Amino acid sequence: MGLRGPKPQPNSLKLLKGNPGKRPLPPEPKATGTPSPTEKLTGRAQRFWDRVVPQLVQMGVAKSIDSDVLTVMCQWWQRYQELSQRDDMEPRLQTAAMANAWRCCMDIARRFGMSPSDRVGLIVDANEEPDEFENFLAAREKQG
Repeated sequence: MGLRGPKPQPNSLKLLKGNPGKRPLPPEPKATGTPSPTEKLTGRAQRFWDRVVPQLVQMGVAKSIDSDVLTVMCQWWQRYQELSQRDDMEPRLQTAAMANAWRCCMDIARRFGMSPSDRVGLIVDANEEPDEFENFLAAREKQG
């Protein structure tokens, strides 16, 4: 059975809304570091990593804890590319295998906001320290 109800909102979003529930906000874990491949990537998977992961780091959505997931995404990308080049498979099987590899890669990619519609739902903590606006919101919240 899956989780019930809507996904929990991060504290930063609750603060922007004025903390409608007026409950104390729990501390949130912060991920740090830069991801690195957890397995030796080769060929297309390595080129995909080199092209995509630095941009995800720059966006503030990829941290070292995401290394395994990003490695798997790159491997699925490579699998998709390899399948698209094969000419020894029955076309229906090739299409099905390509669709599966694409779906697996994109399921991971969505979590990192790799399309415009996916980026809309991301809440990124690009700065490690709160800025003046966040300090203002926190002070406002304390006042009640």
